Amino acid sequence: MDPKADKPRISVVTVMLNALDDFRLTAESVKNQTYRNLEYIVVDGGSTDGTQEYVAKNKHNISAYVSEADSGIYNAMNKAVRMCSGDFVIFMNAADEFASPTVIEEAITKTDTNADFIYGDRYRTEVNGVRTYEKAGDLSNILYTEVIYHQAVFNRRTVLLEHPYNENLQLAADYKFIVDRYMEGFNFQYAPIPICNFKSGGRSRQGFLMGASEAALAAFSHLKDKKEWKKTHFIKSISLNCCELYLNRALNDLTTNSNIKTHNVNSIIAIKNFERDPVTKGVLLRLLTKLNDEGYLISKRSCPKISVLTVVYNDKAGLLRTIQSLRRLNYPNLEFIVIDGNSIDGTKEVIDTNLDVIDVAVSETDNGIYDAMNKAIDLATGYYSIFMNAGDEFSDENVIDRIFLNNDFDDKFDVIYGNRKYISEKQASLQQAKSIDTINIRMPFCHQAIFTKTSALLKHKFDLTFKSAADYNQFIQLYKSGAKFKHVDTLVCNFYAGGTSEEGLTPYLESIKVQIDNFGLSDTRKNSAYYKAFCRNAENILRGS
Repeated sequence: MDPKADKPRISVVTVMLNALDDFRLTAESVKNQTYRNLEYIVVDGGSTDGTQEYVAKNKHNISAYVSEADSGIYNAMNKAVRMCSGDFVIFMNAADEFASPTVIEEAITKTDTNADFIYGDRYRTEVNGVRTYEKAGDLSNILYTEVIYHQAVFNRRTVLLEHPYNENLQLAADYKFIVDRYMEGFNFQYAPIPICNFKSGGRSRQGFLMGASEAALAAFSHLKDKKEWKKTHFIKSISLNCCELYLNRALNDLTTNSNIKTHNVNSIIAIKNFERDPVTKGVLLRLLTKLNDEGYLISKRSCPKISVLTVVYNDKAGLLRTIQSLRRLNYPNLEFIVIDGNSIDGTKEVIDTNLDVIDVAVSETDNGIYDAMNKAIDLATGYYSIFMNAGDEFSDENVIDRIFLNNDFDDKFDVIYGNRKYISEKQASLQQAKSIDTINIRMPFCHQAIFTKTSALLKHKFDLTFKSAADYNQFIQLYKSGAKFKHVDTLVCNFYAGGTSEEGLTPYLESIKVQIDNFGLSDTRKNSAYYKAFCRNAENILRGS
């Protein structure tokens, strides 16, 4: 009996143009697949770099090849689909590789092949060589962020034929295709394995603003409540990464004096000598004044907007202490977000009586502290965010000013962290943050002493499989992805002992697991402060001491 007969046929497609070195990697990855019922389709946009000669020498590994001019990547992909004969199609473009030789076999074996789409996780390699694991997201969030990765999904060919990619889009037609099919009720099956190695830095990264805009429009068309658009990752990415920069550039173009007065969130922008007619000047002035009043035009270098994020559950006294701490701050451009886990001890009443200082308040059941913190990230609109959870305090009223209204402030840093005061029943002690290079030894800093770009938090949310060490895991992921860290030698927060991160063995065990997952067992045994402490404690217990 033919071993292929009972297994769906898989079409692997590569579209490319003048990317021979990258194509070699992809072609070799396809050739090494153990799955036998497979075809390989290559659509080349007319390369002149030796691709055609390479294909001629390796034609025994390529089922079909065409080299001709096309009108763009989605035109080439639609063309490839029409050349395919498989039940499913997966796009593995030049530089992308399958995660292992057995990936297709595993994906087909572990899922229902009657599905319309089979999708999994991926490895992502940054331009600097750092490799991270990215799990597919929750399908219920598909209108708000990317939850299915293009190189990690097997698409039923008949669906692709009936609904070809929109060739009017340049970078997000694949996202639109998936979103539209999900909203139409097509069947999606998740394979809990890494499907591909994705190499970052392609056209979607280079044309970030275009891709994010196209994706935002694709999601917006399906939102029942159009006010939800502010929650989409695409809009937030555009806003957090681009809007301040471009709006301030536009302001400079519109004025003869580039020294824009934005030292206070309520100030009116001084705009002189417009080279525009009076009507245009009036409209622009009203628009810019409103944007300024809302905090959007504050220069990053002079006064970046800071989101203070507080999560709480049944701790009204702790929340009140944190609120009072925030009220004392002098910094002029703050946003305060409180996420309550549906408390029943009077916490909601504390929130209700302090709405004059709270910008956003949510009170609903969650799946734990890190789920609540992820909700806060989704709502944050500040350029940087800091978690100051119930009971924690800022060190003094000028702490944020010292960091962000300082001539040394540089927004090239993704994470800016300081020191903390650790307060227990017995004593209070200053704890100096360590160098980021010690992150494989221990958490170098206190979570409540860290300002992180909100755009970075959106890309590296808390992993909910951890109950105590998701923050440590998050900062390791940021570190490995190439994020830039800066230590400022100033006291940022007062941290009160006794939280969940200090209870029992779980924090130690989770931290050790995070280290092993990211740095390996050998490095963890050699360097980890948590591993050494755990071994000492275990020995003491065995000795009865």
